[in-house]
Amino acid sequence: MNFWARILKELVYLVIPFFIIWTTVFYLDFVDTTTASGLSPEQEKKLGDKIMGWIYEKERRIRNPAIDSVIHSIEERFNLQTDTTLQGVRITVMESKQVNAFALPGGNIVVLSGLIDFCDSPEEVAGVLAHEIGHIQERHVLKNLTQQMGLAVLTSLIFNHNAAVLHDLVTNIIGASFTRDYEEKADEFASKIMRKSNLDPQHLADFLLRMELKFGGPDPVFGFLSTHPANSERIQFIGKMKLKSKEIKLDCPSWKKAKIACQSPNNQSDIF
Repeated sequence: MNFWARILKELVYLVIPFFIIWTTVFYLDFVDTTTASGLSPEQEKKLGDKIMGWIYEKERRIRNPAIDSVIHSIEERFNLQTDTTLQGVRITVMESKQVNAFALPGGNIVVLSGLIDFCDSPEEVAGVLAHEIGHIQERHVLKNLTQQMGLAVLTSLIFNHNAAVLHDLVTNIIGASFTRDYEEKADEFASKIMRKSNLDPQHLADFLLRMELKFGGPDPVFGFLSTHPANSERIQFIGKMKLKSKEIKLDCPSWKKAKIACQSPNNQSDIF
């Protein structure tokens, strides 16, 4: 074998394994969810704190006893503060007429007041939150951001305050759609945690169906359908996960007051 033939053979042996490994890490979903994003859980929490700090500077956080009571009831039912399998989930309600809720890095979930206003019951709010917790558990948001913005950009934000980049990152999260596989996993998690908590997953299916019936599909004004496309397959899947035993309703005597507090908010937001 001549010199150039040997070089070519050696390059093939090096390049093909590298390509296989690279493809596996970046495109296949059976990689360990704690490392696939490139950030450790500790780094992710720091990034999440940075993002939430920036949001607090720009938007109005709603601090209302009735709303806080509803959220607290859901947190207690899901054992968010005591369940060691959950990654420190923190729920914040922000003012906006948009019907939306979304997960952020570091276990943060932002609920917009328009979503509470739209929901028929606190159990529907719980269903939406259960779905978002599923995205957090699978680190779907961070995986999306790593692919779209790059690990170097995310790492730099942990140590630096760049308002322009933070704005782009948050708007990217709010506007980005999840893959079908991600949605299925989040729905499956939501159904499991709701049944474990004696809540019927049908509440989430009812919410999705009413969203589609009222708004007719994705609309940037009503962001949940834009980022979490509801379809008949998802609704049917969640419906099949119905609670077998008798449901124990959430103890939310302040529900009506919470809905009133969320009606017609000031919507001067540049983000939501």
